[in-house]
Amino acid sequence: MEAMAGDLTSMTSLITAIAEQAEEFGPEMQRVARDGSPVNTRLAVTERLANAVSGPAAELEATACRFAERMAYLDSSVHAALDLFETVPPTLWGTDDRGFLSQLVGISGAAREGAHTLALFRTIVDRVIATHRELLGPANDISAAVHQLGNAMTKVGAWDHRARALAA
Repeated sequence: MEAMAGDLTSMTSLITAIAEQAEEFGPEMQRVARDGSPVNTRLAVTERLANAVSGPAAELEATACRFAERMAYLDSSVHAALDLFETVPPTLWGTDDRGFLSQLVGISGAAREGAHTLALFRTIVDRVIATHRELLGPANDISAAVHQLGNAMTKVGAWDHRARALAA
């Protein structure tokens, strides 16, 4: 779990770094688009942005893949624990047991918020590459990371559903 929390922290930092780079280049990109700069000037600014975000975007994808691999392992463990819950009458559950179910529900809420933020981020990335093909490489890395995380969030949603059913 600690490694997964570290991955989430790392991904948050990487997304922040990508957003900061985009924000830093934004005024210059707007200026060259607005003032009728030659195409090669606009292309140079876009390529500088692509170079600035390509490292963090590639690292984001790698971290998301690691997270997804860990999630697959954790998913089977969580489902095994939930299977065990189904065999034990709720009257025999302790405080820790109920706390575990509550944690799963809480993780799901946080995961939904994170997935929503990532979906918005992906929408922005998709719009940027629609007008700046030079950003296609980093955008593909970001999209792959979002896809990996979306799959992981689906697993968390299944935990939530089972935990709520058991706690009811």
